Amino acid sequence: MKIIDIKDDVYDELYELSNGMTASALWGEVIFYLGETSTYEDRKQFFLSMMYRLMKEGRLKLAFQNKFLEGTIKEQLALYSERWPKNEADLDEVDFEFTQDHTTGKLIDFWPLCGFVWFYENGFVEGT
Repeated sequence: MKIIDIKDDVYDELYELSNGMTASALWGEVIFYLGETSTYEDRKQFFLSMMYRLMKEGRLKLAFQNKFLEGTIKEQLALYSERWPKNEADLDEVDFEFTQDHTTGKLIDFWPLCGFVWFYENGFVEGT
């Protein structure tokens, strides 16, 4: 995983557009910002870099079944990255956190095995 240095104005805009939302919302904003002509791998690395900065600044944590993931931020993101589907076509079109069987249309798997928990300056905490 390669952490990309994201310009402050871009980071701030993507944060404003996706805070309090699921990972799918952030993924959608990354696609919009980078454009669909960008590679799947470039979008993935940009997304993970946004997550890294959000986590480093204390705005975001990852949790599963009401328990925060353990390990350093880089360790958590490495695990998230390892689980990431290799083929973009496997991602569900509505919620990228799921893979889909395109022959039946059924969702197969919640691949990240964790969700976003947002932390706000006023002390409010919101899970997705």
